[in-house]
Amino acid sequence: MENRYLEQLSWPEAANALTESACVVIPLGAQLKEHGHHLPLNTDWLLADYLTGQLSALQNLLITPPIGLSFFPAFTDYPGTVSLSKHCAGLMLEEYLQALSTHGARRFYFLNTGISTNWVLEPLRLKLQQQHIEILYSDLLELLPDIEAPIAEQRCGSHADEIETSMMLYIAPERVRMELACCEYGRDGKQSGPFRRQPEQNGFYSPSGIFGDATLATAEKGRVVLLQLAERIRRQLRAFSQPGWHPAPPAERYLS
Repeated sequence: MENRYLEQLSWPEAANALTESACVVIPLGAQLKEHGHHLPLNTDWLLADYLTGQLSALQNLLITPPIGLSFFPAFTDYPGTVSLSKHCAGLMLEEYLQALSTHGARRFYFLNTGISTNWVLEPLRLKLQQQHIEILYSDLLELLPDIEAPIAEQRCGSHADEIETSMMLYIAPERVRMELACCEYGRDGKQSGPFRRQPEQNGFYSPSGIFGDATLATAEKGRVVLLQLAERIRRQLRAFSQPGWHPAPPAERYLS
């Protein structure tokens, strides 16, 4: 089976595509989540869409429409952000996978461009293993740090920062307003708790919604990061698609 987009198939074609040997890729990226003054709310969505487009060399993939709603609790203080509860987000994805697995698919890869979504995906992965449904997801906390380290100039950061802004400058420069980019390190350079717009609130004080220095972003940095990130995702998918693939042990940090 060549790469296919599920929504473009007729239902008989979908019946032939949703097999146990297929690997179903589900792009998961927030469509409504703040990313500072300089990036659009759908930044994670655009990154998920771009990375999905880098999978054309792989075989036996069936790609579903992107999912733009999930669990993003750290950003709800900023207008436009929409976050489901962890329970609701997990239930939605569980029913989504069960609907697809009813017709034969048993292997699902979430091309995940969020962080808080890991706390939804890991419990779901373990739960659905009991139903012989296998899940793998891209974990940016595992995939990105050693890619970022050689090129990042900011002191620290993780959101709408130098790296994320650089990626957007590479894939969608027309959506980036660098004249509004700024630097936010919070009170002590540590992101603890939800992002907050007012200094008297508990959490990470960031009036702009940034953690890091977005002014240091360049399209070339974004190109370097995305080239390596896309290759790591392809490598994950190649391994996941093999008959002898074995699931990883529980990731305890995402089970709290």
